[in-house]
Amino acid sequence: MLLVVDTSSIVNARYANCKLTRRSFSSDAYADEHDQLSKAVERHDYQVVPVRVDGCLHLKTAVSALDEETVVVNPDWIDAGKLSGFKHILVAATEPFAANCLVLNDVVHLSAR
Repeated sequence: MLLVVDTSSIVNARYANCKLTRRSFSSDAYADEHDQLSKAVERHDYQVVPVRVDGCLHLKTAVSALDEETVVVNPDWIDAGKLSGFKHILVAATEPFAANCLVLNDVVHLSAR
């Protein structure tokens, strides 16, 4: 299983999300944090994958899970290649916030901006 972690939200049972700031990527502490998290979740068959977020505040704004196999992604804000275990629906450049959606009772909820 894939675990991408962010303290701000958990997308579904298979996929939680995590953002890394530029500071976290250059920080020596990042390697320790990644190792600690990886060790904590490996017994549950999760894999931690760091994803850099640029252009938005939260990873949840750049990618959301529609189901266990599919994510909606804004490729301008994250490297969608880091989510290689999923089918991707890429948002249009003219609708950058469209990746920030929520599925409840099989209904996809989007902002009406």
